Amino acid sequence: MSVSAPSEAASSGAPSRAASRLPGLDGLRGLAVAWVLAFHLWPDLVRGGWLGVGLFFTLSGYLIAGLLDKEVTNTGRLRLGRFMARRVRRLLPAALVTIAATLALTALLDDQPLRTIGIDSLTAALNVFNWHASLDEAGYAVIFEAAPEPLAHFWSLAIEEQFYLVFPAAVALTRRPGRVVAAMAAIGLAGVWLWWGSTDAYVATPVRALEIAAGAGLAVAQARYGAVRRLFQPPADLPRSSRIAWAVLLAVAAALTVVSVLRLGPDEGLVFRGGPQLMALCWVVLVIAAVRDGWPARFMSWAPLRWLGLRSYAIYLFHWPVIELTEWHPVVVIVVTLGLAEASFHLLEMPVRRGTGRLAIPLLAAAAAVVVTVAAVAAAASTPERGIAERAEGADELPAWLAEQDQSGAAPAEDGTPGSVPESTAADLAPTTTAAAPSTTVERPSESPETLAGTTSSEISTSPTDTQPPAAESPPEDGIEDSETLPAAEPTVMDAESGFVEATDGDTGPVTTTSTTAPPQPETTFTVPIVTVLGDSAALYIADGLREWGSASRLMAVVDHSRIGCSPAGTAGSGWRYLRGNIDDEASPMGFLEDRACRDDFIQDGSDAVLVVDHGAVLFDHLSADGEWVSILDPALAADVADSYRRLVAKARGVGARVMFTTAPVLLPSYDRTTSDQPQTSPDRAEAYNMLLRGLVEEFNTAGVPQPVGLIDTAAVLDNYGYDGAFGRSDGMHLDYDRAEVFAAEVLGPAVLALLGLE
Repeated sequence: MSVSAPSEAASSGAPSRAASRLPGLDGLRGLAVAWVLAFHLWPDLVRGGWLGVGLFFTLSGYLIAGLLDKEVTNTGRLRLGRFMARRVRRLLPAALVTIAATLALTALLDDQPLRTIGIDSLTAALNVFNWHASLDEAGYAVIFEAAPEPLAHFWSLAIEEQFYLVFPAAVALTRRPGRVVAAMAAIGLAGVWLWWGSTDAYVATPVRALEIAAGAGLAVAQARYGAVRRLFQPPADLPRSSRIAWAVLLAVAAALTVVSVLRLGPDEGLVFRGGPQLMALCWVVLVIAAVRDGWPARFMSWAPLRWLGLRSYAIYLFHWPVIELTEWHPVVVIVVTLGLAEASFHLLEMPVRRGTGRLAIPLLAAAAAVVVTVAAVAAAASTPERGIAERAEGADELPAWLAEQDQSGAAPAEDGTPGSVPESTAADLAPTTTAAAPSTTVERPSESPETLAGTTSSEISTSPTDTQPPAAESPPEDGIEDSETLPAAEPTVMDAESGFVEATDGDTGPVTTTSTTAPPQPETTFTVPIVTVLGDSAALYIADGLREWGSASRLMAVVDHSRIGCSPAGTAGSGWRYLRGNIDDEASPMGFLEDRACRDDFIQDGSDAVLVVDHGAVLFDHLSADGEWVSILDPALAADVADSYRRLVAKARGVGARVMFTTAPVLLPSYDRTTSDQPQTSPDRAEAYNMLLRGLVEEFNTAGVPQPVGLIDTAAVLDNYGYDGAFGRSDGMHLDYDRAEVFAAEVLGPAVLALLGLE
């Protein structure tokens, strides 16, 4: 989901054509910020509340262009320095305090926030956060599906600030506001064309410039053209035909606004194909209605809406960090946000603007110092330490704590002493004998996931695997080397619900291992495995939970390379590039990428395992090269998915990594729709995909293969839950972050370690 911000200019309340305030515009700002707030708190109910940002853009264009045009018309020039000083006094104090407070709270609530939040704070303070957000190839629509980003809402503030820098400078240089607006509109049209269909269209300044240009064009046209000025006249001064035409126009704009705010989700194709720019036409109509006399203006001048509008900038600034950094009830979030906005309005913003705040200036200086300091430290932290004996050349992808390992590969003890393992886990993690092709067994009672909460790795024992160095065994009585022939390894299938690893049918021949007499080892060390996670949006949540569990337990380092909306069939040259979306029947490019394949099967250098979590996109309809929608039940799509996995396994084996697949649970209907609206929820699709996985695992684990492929039956757990419960999927597809972390700790993490022989 996306984060939408109010226009700071719009929040300033500056009138475009007169010295007095226009109360209708204050109320219109109040409506817009209410949409945004409702969208972030109840995204399934107010799916199009993000459109409030477009209304703010248009309001900014109308107000700022009107001010500048009036000054140029009256004086023949523009005092650019004075304009910029007003903007700084209006916008900077609350923004800096928000950044500084968010940094402090994040540091208290998160033990490793510095790098991400530091870079976010720097780009937010420099007003380039939208371009920083565009670096996420999955698109900005993932904001609710990614790790908390309490400063992500600064993207639209960055666009506004860029407008405040460029537009007034251009007007001061040319003294032709109309031409500047025309150039801005041309840039906007070009931006829509260049970013057509790309998720970056949501945050790209040239694309969103068209919405600002709509408001600016209205202000300039109002000053120059009588036909436009007549639109602002009271209804009583217009002929009957004009009143009827205006009533129809307003009704259409209002109806489109209501329907769009309620139903147009930010992940629909129209959002990236000119939809917000078309809605700017509705915003122009609403601006006119708010300014001219009539019942719409009276409604938008309602005191509660005006109160919200006058504080819309502060409401926007504070509400998103409160949502991201707390788990409060929406009503509590609203109360706290409004309280902070009221305090900011009276104690910080207004005193600074009037030059009367004794407390505000020191507070502002302190906030600026915090931002600069943390940004500098974040820049230094952006290049992490090397360590872990250079196991991973791409160590920048790995958690910082992993770099604390010494060259021997031993995890540091809790007291910080390198080369040792905490006593509570040392015995559980002792290395075992190596076999060329291991047979992995989990001796664990069958329990429901809820009873696994307190289970530790000591309750799991594993026979020799290929992932550990040889260790001492009890010598034979005669002290002579003893050789024995063991059964060959069979494909291993982990049932995540019962905790048992089952072997599939198939005889792959004998494997010989040798045990020798060896002296006792003085110390046992444990090398932390690196696990690369691949998959779709379901993998994103699970990878986050696995990373949190692995970091807290120091048992696993996780590198997430999942991509939202990416099917395993979406590889280069496959021909499968579009999915039928979860919300509507529009074709959406896989991974929201128009120009290239979404699945590149990136494997972190030094990875010990590759965990594949394809629980969503693979079950959706895929658009074939012939233009037909088919599913995983179609032989052609199933074959391409299988070929994709074959290439992945070959690539992983080439770097010594072990692949582990996870079975997909049946998807549940989401967004209050029925199963008939969402064919991806058919149990037949999940069953077909899981059968394909089982067949592939049996195929992969032939005689003499390195790194046997594992299959973890996650569906056996997740299918037991609906939308609620310990592992419920509230939207029908994804575990939320809290449930994903528990799922990692109780089910998936132990299963991965067991398959690696590290239980």
